[in-house]
Amino acid sequence: MENKGTILYADDELSMRNLMGYFFKNYFPNHVIEVFENGTSLENRLTNGIEKVRLVLTDNQMPGITGSEIIRNYSQKEAFNGVPFVLYYAGDESIGKSLKEEGYASAYLLKPCGMKELADTLERVLNSSESKASSQ
Repeated sequence: MENKGTILYADDELSMRNLMGYFFKNYFPNHVIEVFENGTSLENRLTNGIEKVRLVLTDNQMPGITGSEIIRNYSQKEAFNGVPFVLYYAGDESIGKSLKEEGYASAYLLKPCGMKELADTLERVLNSSESKASSQ
């Protein structure tokens, strides 16, 4: 089985992390999944290099730094060029909408959403980042 890179996932809710474990096993079995329980631990991971990171998927409201702050702080850095950031959260849709419109987030999804919708969205942003990388 070919390793297609690493997906970083952050959510402070244990039940969501458990559910997403099954999700990633079923929909993204060729990726290494790194899971973080808060924004601070995700931010620490991002500051330690992103070699082989293909996607960052994060909740918004978490202890430490929020997912939207992480996306604003990291998605536009040159080191993260080609790495899509996706906000997957419950709350005010305008947060995700503004991140996407301003070019920080590749996509956003509101919880709850269907697993197929989530998988399709993540596949789309992964494929989009691959095509951008190969055309550069």
